[in-house]
Amino acid sequence: MRFSFVAVAAMAVAVATSSVIAADAPAASAAPGSINAKTGVEDIPDSQIKVIEGGSGDHDFDEDDEAEDAIKPVRRSHKHKHKHRKSNKSSGHYVKVPKGAKMMYHGGEVTWYASHDLQNPQCGNGQWNPTNSCHIGAVMYGWNGGPECGEFVYICNSENNCIRVRIVDKCAGCKEGHIDLTKSAFKQVDPKHSLDTGVVKNLKIYYAGKPSPWEAALFGPLNLKG
Repeated sequence: MRFSFVAVAAMAVAVATSSVIAADAPAASAAPGSINAKTGVEDIPDSQIKVIEGGSGDHDFDEDDEAEDAIKPVRRSHKHKHKHRKSNKSSGHYVKVPKGAKMMYHGGEVTWYASHDLQNPQCGNGQWNPTNSCHIGAVMYGWNGGPECGEFVYICNSENNCIRVRIVDKCAGCKEGHIDLTKSAFKQVDPKHSLDTGVVKNLKIYYAGKPSPWEAALFGPLNLKG
C-alpha cells in the first residue's frame, strides 16, 4: 500500500507540473494570411476587410477646377478647355510598400484624365463612376504581367514616396509602364509637378494587395466586375 501511495503522489506532482508549464506557454498565434505569388504580399480575405463608406474621396484635393477639366488626347479623343487653379502639395495618402512586394515596372510614368472620361470604367459594376478625388487609374490592353481589373499598384516617386492606386479601366493610348490617373492621384505621386506638367516619369511601380480599412470613396466598391 505504501508503494502505491508514493507512486500515485509522484504522478499527481508530474501532472500538476505539466499543467503549470502548459499554462505558462504562449498561445499559438493565428496562421498568417497567404502570400500572393503574383504580388509578393499578403492577401487579406474580403470578409476581414473593414469598409469605410461615405466621404468624398481625397479631402486634400482642390475641387475648384472640377467644372472644367482638360483631357489630354493620350486616352480619349475628346478635348476640353483647361482650367487649372491650384496645385496639391499634400502627402496625406503616402503609404509604405510592404517588404516582399514585387516590382512590376521600373521607369514607369503617369498622366491624368478627369471628369466625364472617368465615367463608366470598363471594370466598374455598372452603378459606380469614379470622381476626380478617387485614387484609381487606367492601363493599356494586354500589359503582360500588368495589373488586372480591380487590382492595386503602388506608385513610387524618386524620393520613395508611394501611393496606392486601384486599376479600374483601360487606356487606349498607354503603353506598358504607363498609368493614366485621376487628378488627385496624379498630384499625390509627386507634389513638385502640377497638373500642367501633364506627365511624371521615372517611377517605380509595385504590385499591391487590397487595403484595410477600405475607403470606398477612394477606391469604389469592394467587388468590381471585369
